[in-house]
Amino acid sequence: MIMSVVAHRAGAKLFKNIPGKPGWEAIRKFDNPDGRLKDTDIYQDSPGRTGGMPRHSLTSKSDAHELAGVKFAAELADAIETARQGKVFNRLVLVAEPRFLGELRAALTPESAKLVVGSLNRDFAHTSDDAVSTQLDAAFGDLEPLQGD
Repeated sequence: MIMSVVAHRAGAKLFKNIPGKPGWEAIRKFDNPDGRLKDTDIYQDSPGRTGGMPRHSLTSKSDAHELAGVKFAAELADAIETARQGKVFNRLVLVAEPRFLGELRAALTPESAKLVVGSLNRDFAHTSDDAVSTQLDAAFGDLEPLQGD
């Protein structure tokens, strides 16, 4: 069976595709509220300032957004590894915007990373499950079944 992780910084869904059956079925949803925070929300509790001139912040705004993305990618990678160990899938497809896709790939265990058979640089944050299924079919519908699929 093929599993697809369709992710963005604010959430993700796992889809499965059973060879011989059309479409992709959503099987699990993840929510990451930190991925929806605005800079003003993230920085309400501002970092300390250094003394002297010039004054600068100890932590940059981009660091906090990046940290939130890396943390969520690690959470997804843990769920993927659990699914791999439970033999939920034997091939994996990753779909996310380019930066988050890189964070997700970096967070995968070596065993899970070996099962990645394709990826798509897209953000489907506001896309219905049916539309995602159609896009996944268009991009990955030609993947050949493996023995045991």
